[in-house]
Amino acid sequence: MVPDHERETGKARNTVKDRLHLVQEQVARLIGDLATLRKRAAELEAEANDHRRTVEVLKARVTELERENG
Repeated sequence: MVPDHERETGKARNTVKDRLHLVQEQVARLIGDLATLRKRAAELEAEANDHRRTVEVLKARVTELERENG
């Protein structure tokens, strides 16, 4: 028969082990989420740069057309 204090200690170890495992899973998931978010941020930055270039081209075209009509 296992004494109560040893049973409780073993139970506490399993609880700590279980909690550690859960924390490790959460950290792994967060690392994956971070990688996904970084990739998405890079995609959005590239898209924003494309839009900025388009705006500059359109502004230049408007200026050109105003000069032609002026």
